[in-house]
Amino acid sequence: MSASGRYGTLAAAIGVVATAMAAWLVSWPEARPFAALGAASASLLGVVFGVWLVRVHGSAGTGVLRALAFGMLARAATLAGGTFLGLQRGVTSAWGFLIGFALAFTPLLALEIAWFLRRAPEGERAREYDVRS
Repeated sequence: MSASGRYGTLAAAIGVVATAMAAWLVSWPEARPFAALGAASASLLGVVFGVWLVRVHGSAGTGVLRALAFGMLARAATLAGGTFLGLQRGVTSAWGFLIGFALAFTPLLALEIAWFLRRAPEGERAREYDVRS
């Protein structure tokens, strides 16, 4: 299977998992408020750190690395804090937060997969993204 086929399959699997998570949320009404909180926080972090990445992309220095690192740290801290708050109200609320966060983060992940596949030349794509090496 080509690199494009493997990553297309990965993007489709991400979509299937996101759909399953959304279906779970529909069946658990008490998880919905924390799911909304998780989705809102993931969206806000995506916009803030995405804007920062766009501003520093292509400039000299370590701006991109700092933006990526702080973005990952902020997401990890938000996930830990939101899960902790959710656990204070029950396991269902914690799962709601995690699923809401994941549902908002999933489109970004799929976009990044498509972006990097589109940007890499065909020979580079096959070598760089080969999971067997």
